[in-house]
Amino acid sequence: MYNRIKKIRQSLKLNQAEFSKLLGMGQSTLGMLEVGKREILDRHIKTICSIFNVNETWLRTGIGEMFIEPDDSAIEHLAKTYNLDKFDQQLLLTYLELPKSDRAILKKYILNLSAKISAPTFSTN
Repeated sequence: MYNRIKKIRQSLKLNQAEFSKLLGMGQSTLGMLEVGKREILDRHIKTICSIFNVNETWLRTGIGEMFIEPDDSAIEHLAKTYNLDKFDQQLLLTYLELPKSDRAILKKYILNLSAKISAPTFSTN
């Protein structure tokens, strides 16, 4: 199963640092999972499948397709129009499935983060 985790990451065109950050784990932990030096727990499997729309049967056994295709034709249209990869599609779908109140919180957080990034910094020297 460890080699399938690496295949997912490579298919999404993510390096270990990017992939592990999205999973909420350390890069070294991911590295050990990919080479079989650390046990893959059910929570790892559930997280990978949930975040990246991975077929759990494929991840556990290698049988079937790697990804579960979203049924949403609007997402598929956007993917074709804007050349979105599987991660981009899942990100959009996950956002759209959030309750309106959670979307408002996320937008507020992004706006605050953007303001902090673009704010000038002053030196006291």
